[in-house]
Parts: sequence; C-alpha cells; structure tokens
Amino acid sequence: MLDEAFSKSGPQFAQQALQAFRKFSFQLVIVATVQNATTIQSYIDSVVMVSKTRTISVGTSLRHKLREQEERLPAGV
Repeated sequence: MLDEAFSKSGPQFAQQALQAFRKFSFQLVIVATVQNATTIQSYIDSVVMVSKTRTISVGTSLRHKLREQEERLPAGV
C-alpha cells in the first residue's frame, strides 16, 4: 500500500516507479490525491474515491462529546 503516493515526486519518477512495480507484478493499493490521478491514471485498474466531508470544527466537537460520554461511564466499563 502506498499512502499519499508520489505526492512529493515528479511525474517522471512516479511513472518509472509504477513501471517497475508492474514489471515485478506487484498489486498496489495506492492512496493519492485527485491532483496525482493524471500521473498514475494509465496504471489504474480500479478506483475507489473517498471524500472527507467533516470539517475540523465538527471533528473537534465530536471528540469533546465522546470524551464527555467516557467521563460519565463508571470505572472499568
């Protein structure tokens, strides 16, 4: 699995790396941004798109609610 695949490399390096992976018959799970999709597009067989919809403020609010619930639980639960 390659997380944030090739986010800091140029397109030429990414293509060379993907060619090497293909040569050795590696099956990759690549996590990449939409911006990198054009670089890796010809090496992709399947795509799953995930969109993050929560904002930081909602995440922070949710985290506080969970902490409050944990504090109300009896010890050992």
